[in-house]
Amino acid sequence: MGDDDYTRDTRRKDRGQKKYEHFKNGKHTPRTLKDRIRDSSHQNSKNESEDFNEVFETKGERSEWASETLQIISEYFSKDPFVIETKYYPQETPLANKTFPDQDGEVHFLKTKTVDLLWDLDEETLKNIAVLNFASAKNPGGGFLKGSPGQEESLAMCSGLYPSLHDGPGKEMYTKNEADNNNCIYRSDAIYSPNVPLFRHGDGSLVSDIRHDHRRINVISMPAVNYGAYSEKKDFSEQEYDRVMAERVTKLFHIALENGCTGIILGPWGCGVFRGNLGKMMRRFATEPLLNKFKEIYFISTSESEVKTMEFEWDQIF
Repeated sequence: MGDDDYTRDTRRKDRGQKKYEHFKNGKHTPRTLKDRIRDSSHQNSKNESEDFNEVFETKGERSEWASETLQIISEYFSKDPFVIETKYYPQETPLANKTFPDQDGEVHFLKTKTVDLLWDLDEETLKNIAVLNFASAKNPGGGFLKGSPGQEESLAMCSGLYPSLHDGPGKEMYTKNEADNNNCIYRSDAIYSPNVPLFRHGDGSLVSDIRHDHRRINVISMPAVNYGAYSEKKDFSEQEYDRVMAERVTKLFHIALENGCTGIILGPWGCGVFRGNLGKMMRRFATEPLLNKFKEIYFISTSESEVKTMEFEWDQIF
């Protein structure tokens, strides 16, 4: 793609001054979303994970709930085209040579669950939002069917994401990574799942009328490098890790934008159990020129300390 596609302009500095004036004048900070979220009570939840431990106490019970989710998908959405609309982006395929207009983006930092935020946003906004799924490289939906907790498992539990990953064209990603995990770097494949029905709330409760009250979400599933496992390999390279993760951020943003998503939901991707450095991950997000093309950027986590770290690192750059 052309070198001029992603040229960063000087409006970053202008936005920094705008942010300063915004706070100085006593207006709401973007991260509160007070003018746009109907009910933010979930942000006070003591539960620090994206699973449903507050509802089910055992892994077996969560597994039974996963089976119910699959039954719902079969009964209500078996003829829905969202699975065949799924797009697969293998690492060998170059990104399309497209340009995107600059945006005066608004950045939000929130302590919340992914599914809660998807319900808090209004439906018109949601149409243009892509959410990053911290995807397993080998298993569609991660440990969703087994009742495992996690961000991906929560998305799969509450929506029709699983068949999009398992039955759509992106299923090749899992087969290839299973055959060769490349020292836990995995492939730089991605799956774009548009118009996925969302029919459970963040606490796992179903909407009152599944056929009419569900929402539609756009999900980008891409595995991060497993830094913890990769760093223990004899041919580990910090430089290679940084290069691969930076390339995946570029690909993630490009996929969202080329599919008409002018907003994106991000978080501590590749951190946590993968042991990636959150500060470095934030710098990769913040310094990717394509970030300048989004109208809305959400950095979220269920951990207060992670939210503070993400915001701190952002402020160091801007």
